[in-house]
Amino acid sequence: MTSAVRAPRRPSIPLTAWGLATAVALAAGCSSSDDNAPLAYAPAESIYIAANLAPLSDGGVQLVETLFQPLVPMLLSFNELIAADADRIDSEKDLRIKAFLRYLQKTSDAEGLAGFGIDLKALYALYEIELRPVLRVSLQNPDKLRKLMAELEKAAGRSFPVQQHGTISYWSVPLKENLSDSDAAALLEGTDNLREALPGELLTPEDRQALADSDPHLLIAIASEHLVVALDTRDGKVPLDTLLGVQKPKHSMLKAGTLETINKQYGLAPYGTFWLDSQRLLPLLGLGPDAELARTRSLLKEPLDTACAQEITALAGKVPGMLSGYSNINATRAQLRTTLLLEPLLREDFRPVLAPLAGTQPPGAGIELGGSLRLDRLAGFIQKQVSAIQAKPFQCDQLQFINATAASPRLAKTLAPLYMGGSVGTGIYVRMTGLDTSGSTPLPEGMVLWSADNPQALLSYLTLAEPSLATLRLQPGELPKALAAEQFESIFDSPQPMPMWVAMGPHWLGLAAGESARNGLAQLQQDTGTMREPLLFTRYSGTLLADTLHTFSATLLEELREERANAHDHDDHARADGDVEEDGAEDLEEPTGQERLAEQRANQWLQSFFDASEAFLRNIDSLSSELTLGEYGLEQYDSLTLRPQPKKP
Repeated sequence: MTSAVRAPRRPSIPLTAWGLATAVALAAGCSSSDDNAPLAYAPAESIYIAANLAPLSDGGVQLVETLFQPLVPMLLSFNELIAADADRIDSEKDLRIKAFLRYLQKTSDAEGLAGFGIDLKALYALYEIELRPVLRVSLQNPDKLRKLMAELEKAAGRSFPVQQHGTISYWSVPLKENLSDSDAAALLEGTDNLREALPGELLTPEDRQALADSDPHLLIAIASEHLVVALDTRDGKVPLDTLLGVQKPKHSMLKAGTLETINKQYGLAPYGTFWLDSQRLLPLLGLGPDAELARTRSLLKEPLDTACAQEITALAGKVPGMLSGYSNINATRAQLRTTLLLEPLLREDFRPVLAPLAGTQPPGAGIELGGSLRLDRLAGFIQKQVSAIQAKPFQCDQLQFINATAASPRLAKTLAPLYMGGSVGTGIYVRMTGLDTSGSTPLPEGMVLWSADNPQALLSYLTLAEPSLATLRLQPGELPKALAAEQFESIFDSPQPMPMWVAMGPHWLGLAAGESARNGLAQLQQDTGTMREPLLFTRYSGTLLADTLHTFSATLLEELREERANAHDHDDHARADGDVEEDGAEDLEEPTGQERLAEQRANQWLQSFFDASEAFLRNIDSLSSELTLGEYGLEQYDSLTLRPQPKKP
């Protein structure tokens, strides 16, 4: 039975507690004095810290605004789609959401982001107090923040309880719904069968109170010109004075100068740094050089024995910590570096695993991804660590699983293929170079490169599977040679979709599909630059991503239009022929003008979404990420470069 095509339902807008907290956290303003900076409230012993020491530079603000400016028309279009859809009111919730969207649009039109108190130059700090995360952000206009909170509460259809602590008012936002008696009892007792095991009332008043006290909730407060968002439970184990910052810590991250030291040591800018110190985890196990700190922070009921203390401390020293921050940010480029610190000896043991990856050395002009490593040397690295454990097993009971892994017979079976794989290749690289739109279905053009110390040996392996490859007589440095259709079909067991070529470089073997890829392969033959040694590598051209999205979206929208037109025609014919069962008469009612208008608006928003996304991508010149072994450990380098913007007249 055929039914008329209905207008697609508009996306719902869930207003969860986390969404509320996120929206509020954005409503932040300019910096304050050092004595009242968010970092002054972060305890010096916090396991981690994410904070900025200076507001984002003017260039950084310009980069963010330029990057996201193309998305504004899409957001306005979405706003209009819902707010103007007055004839499709489904519930009171729809009215609340529309009212909230009207508030957003009216405020943004009049004041821009400042109307919500949002400022990209806010100072912030994220830290922990007794393992409870606390976010503290400097505010410019608390009244605008309160207005946003009030509007969010209206849209959510509920008012979060406002409580008072001294001179500070704060919201308490529950993060989960109340459990049923049976579910709650199961959590307490660790079984799902308590309904049968316990007759009558499943939960005692004490049980209910224990669950209520352990339920997580957010504390959202405006205090000392700051927005404070903290995750807490109602058991009162951490005083509100501490969480809300009524009492500053005696020793703070700001006074200790921790981030200044980290930024200087690792060459990071002051606009945002994350730092996690493995040594700061030790007090949670009752360990570390500060005996009083270890006593007060320990989570263990009984102290660890001497063997465990020494061995766990030694393990923490092998991976001292993790950090992430901007190495550079200006109006056209942002560079972020994330480092997993490794002990120098461990780092140097791992370095031979790195291998050059062909294809990454010239500037990227496509969609690229790849990775490289020497599998045989990776096996050797693992074997060295295993041998060290076997020679001196851990004495700590809690670390016996490591001894068991090192002694497992399966480990040797796992390492054997790695030793063998090292002689075949060291990496693979894929690059999409364009789209072939000559046929009815667009096909991607691109190349695949296999890196190898000896590409002739790699070709010999492939020739065993397809002897005809020997007729190509490939030599390093020669121009790409065409791959015959029958050779492709023999290798891949499918028809050749487009012309293809193969070529060989000093340390790679390559296959190109499409004319644009053949040119790229020929260019690689001429390049003799030093190749990167990434474990993982990605690089994207914004232009090619936008072109691909444009082709995909145009095809999709056309298919949707045809599908809806055909469905309407089918329903019209069914009504005209009387080929409608009684039960289906309602489904085949003629769509009303309002329904067709709603469908048209939804299509317009979908078009706006694709147009804005395409403009967003065209704004980006390149986006890249590289994971490798650097000076301090495993390091990931992320880079975003914007396309040069035309100068305003």
